[in-house]
Amino acid sequence: MILDAIKNLNRYTDIFFINKIKQYINDNDIASFFPGDYPVNDNILLKISEYDTKDSKDLFFETHDEHIDLQYVLSGVEIMQVCDINDLKEGVGPGIEGDFKFYLPTGVVSDVVVKQGFFVVFFNGEPHRPGCFVAKSAKVKKAVFKITV
Repeated sequence: MILDAIKNLNRYTDIFFINKIKQYINDNDIASFFPGDYPVNDNILLKISEYDTKDSKDLFFETHDEHIDLQYVLSGVEIMQVCDINDLKEGVGPGIEGDFKFYLPTGVVSDVVVKQGFFVVFFNGEPHRPGCFVAKSAKVKKAVFKITV
């Protein structure tokens, strides 16, 4: 997992997908994009979403086998929870199709506060529970780059 400000993306250019995402962000005003899916190239899909954050108890942890997520908060603030895979049990998720496995926590969970202008990279297999509210429900606009591995 990586947490940093988007302005520091240059620190990570040794990671194979960062240069393409950096170029895409520099070439496009993604904050103005409407919610939806935007192909970046054959291996990267940008998903723009707008939503109200929720109580973590109403959300599931997720992992991906075939994708890395770079989640970039365009506006608002949310908690993205993380934990060790051994502190989870498989659960039934919200019925989303795709490269998702859903889990419920059984142990220690850590909160990562991600505010506007910051991003988190979740590598494949790393459990995360995004979209949690900080103090109360609030609007968030987020860009999620899905990188196929």
